[in-house]
Amino acid sequence: MGEKIVINGWVDYNAQPTADVLLNFQVITENNTVIVEKSSSSDKQGHFQFELDTKNLPPGIYKIMVTSHCLEVHRSICSYNSETLVVELNSP
Repeated sequence: MGEKIVINGWVDYNAQPTADVLLNFQVITENNTVIVEKSSSSDKQGHFQFELDTKNLPPGIYKIMVTSHCLEVHRSICSYNSETLVVELNSP
């Protein structure tokens, strides 16, 4: 609790880095309320980063969901994949 969580990841298609893929990040509480929502795109190497500052969050279990969305150029290969990371914040 009180620290920044940094998630680094990458997007690939057929084992090749994929640039400019729109990614949606959601932080969801235990009662399924979305408290943070942000979008960004993968870079030239397919990498992305999401930061969550937990200093104002109460203890509890949170889900961080990353979903790949498509820009028009990727429409033919888009599969809207998502990954979820579960994080538990504890009092210090």
